[in-house]
Amino acid sequence: MENNPRGIKIAQISSIPIFIDPSWLVITLLFAFSLQQVYRELLPQWSWPIGIGVSVLYFASILFHELAHSWMAQQADIKVNFVVLHFFGGLASLDREPASPGIEARVAAAGPLANFALGIIALGLLYPIVGENFSDLLDQNVLKNLIATKQPLAISVAIVLYRIAHLNIFVGLINLLPGLPLDGGRLFRALMWQICRSKHQGTVMAARSGQILGWFFIIQGILILFGTGNLIVLFLVLTGIMFLRESIQVLNLAEMEAALLKINAEVTMTRDFRLVDGATTLRDFADNFLLREQSPLKPLYFASRDGRDRGWIDPQKLTEIKSDRWAQESVEAITAPLKSLTTVNLSTPLAQVITALETEKLRWIAVLSPVGSVAGVIDRGDILRALSKMLRWQLPEDFIQRVKQEGVFPPMLPIGEISARLKDS
Repeated sequence: MENNPRGIKIAQISSIPIFIDPSWLVITLLFAFSLQQVYRELLPQWSWPIGIGVSVLYFASILFHELAHSWMAQQADIKVNFVVLHFFGGLASLDREPASPGIEARVAAAGPLANFALGIIALGLLYPIVGENFSDLLDQNVLKNLIATKQPLAISVAIVLYRIAHLNIFVGLINLLPGLPLDGGRLFRALMWQICRSKHQGTVMAARSGQILGWFFIIQGILILFGTGNLIVLFLVLTGIMFLRESIQVLNLAEMEAALLKINAEVTMTRDFRLVDGATTLRDFADNFLLREQSPLKPLYFASRDGRDRGWIDPQKLTEIKSDRWAQESVEAITAPLKSLTTVNLSTPLAQVITALETEKLRWIAVLSPVGSVAGVIDRGDILRALSKMLRWQLPEDFIQRVKQEGVFPPMLPIGEISARLKDS
């Protein structure tokens, strides 16, 4: 998951950093202002406290929702990187994906259940204040009658509780819609994961459902806008666009995860290495191999003797041996034995190859055949080429060559992080 949230850090709860996206502050102020406008005539002195009170408590409700997800994730030994509140609600960033449908379902359900609990608590606090009128507080006549018989402060508190109760119940219900990125989408994914015995299949189905919901919100918002001219429904359109964007990202991620598990080292590796007889002197190696190599991407060299590959020849170690000794010393003097190297097998999934490269900060990794000889080598450029072929990416060859030279994955492709999550999940 993303480890650098955009926003302002406001707190840290149970070792979880809490951030607010600037868009959330704008929405909160607009929400407070709109509520102040609703009650400015009935309760002129209390209209702003009502607007601010509902906005602050709604903010707290969304935070509680995300902390419920976080707490449930922590019970499953999943680290929570941070919680961020933004325009469309909030996000709890988990360090890895749940390892089973059951854990996925529990983490997903915790948020809506938290909202339902807050809604019930708010209704319970509301009833002693207004009695049987607690369900009619949107009715202006009911409010006028209550204002005539009760203190404005009590009525203001009742309005805040009423709004918060309904907002929490609404948020809980909306989040149960069966499409990603909503919690209901995660519940749907857990169900399909359990039924199909495939996390990938469950993810694809939940993301497709999210796309359907996205188009529904967009079309519904446009129809209402043309029918009423109410600009508020633009929020429906924005929500639909968010659904489409997020579901497409989930689908792309699911496809990449499937590719990382399906592609193996044999498919990815290249033969960009040279075998050198272990008896070759350092002088002959320098003259006949190193000096004759014209390519900016120098090949790797492996020493071989008696029909067996012995290890990797490290040209940098030539500088540690005096040049007048090069004619007497063989390349085995600068060879690291194969058993000392990090290697993979032909059948090793690409995700494990990437994790090894990233964890040990290697530029390349050797692929060994069943008999222990060097079958090929893999670097990050080779990985991008293999992924590009399977996922139909349009990556220019010069881009791949640049990645080979730099030895790091491009920032816009967090392949290392995705592979690490696959390893841990």
